[in-house]
Amino acid sequence: MISAKFTRLQPWAVLPEKPDVPIQAMREERDLYAEHFRHLRIARLESDCPPWRMGQELGWVVRSPVSVTMERLDDLDLGLQEGEDIGTIGRRYGCTEAWDRDGSWVAASGASWTRLYDHQTPRGWEAMFLPNGRGSLEWKLGWGIAFKDPYFLMMLPAGNTGLEVPLGVVSAKMAEGMTEQGGFSLACRPTGPTTIRRGDPIARIVLLHADSQRAQTSYGEEPGVSIHDD
Repeated sequence: MISAKFTRLQPWAVLPEKPDVPIQAMREERDLYAEHFRHLRIARLESDCPPWRMGQELGWVVRSPVSVTMERLDDLDLGLQEGEDIGTIGRRYGCTEAWDRDGSWVAASGASWTRLYDHQTPRGWEAMFLPNGRGSLEWKLGWGIAFKDPYFLMMLPAGNTGLEVPLGVVSAKMAEGMTEQGGFSLACRPTGPTTIRRGDPIARIVLLHADSQRAQTSYGEEPGVSIHDD
C-alpha cells in the first residue's frame, strides 16, 4: 500500500488530513425530515452516490497555517539594464515592492501584506509568500511530504475560497527538494480581497501513479456498428 509521510517543519504548520465526510449527520438529517415533517424530504443523499463519496474522500485537505487577508496582485515582470537599480525602475512603474526571481524581478504595489508573514528558519528570516509573477504566489506551508516513486502529487483547488489553485503535479524528487528548502510550497492566485482563517481549507492534494502520466488514448466502435458520413 502506498503511503505519504507528512513532517512538521515549523511549529505553526497545519498538517494535511484526510477529508471528513459527515455521513452519519447527513443521514440523521434525512431521517428527521421523514419522521417529523409533512412534505420536506431529502430524496437522495450525496453520500449514497459512490462517485461523489469517493471523490470527497480522495487525498488530503490542505489547510491554511495563518489567518490572512490577501489582495489581488497586479504585478510586473521587470529586467534591469547595466547600472540600473530595482528601486528606481520599480518606482517609475508605480511599484513599491520587488522580488528577485532568478535574475529577473517581480514588482508590485499593494503587496505589503505578503511581508507580514516572514518567519524564522535555521537559515534566517524567510518569506512565507513569494510572488511568482502574473498574479500568483508561492505559499510556503511549513511542512514536508515524502512518498515513493513511481507516484506523483497532484494539487487541486479546495472550492470557493477566493483563491485560485492551478492544477499542478509534483514528483517525489521535487517534493523532497521542497522539504529540504523549508517545506512544501503551494502555487496560488488571490482573485480579490480574500480573508482566510487559520485552519480553513485552501487546497486538496492527491497521489497519482506514474501510469496516469503515460496513459495512451484510443478510440473504438462497438462490433456491428457502422458509422457513415452522408
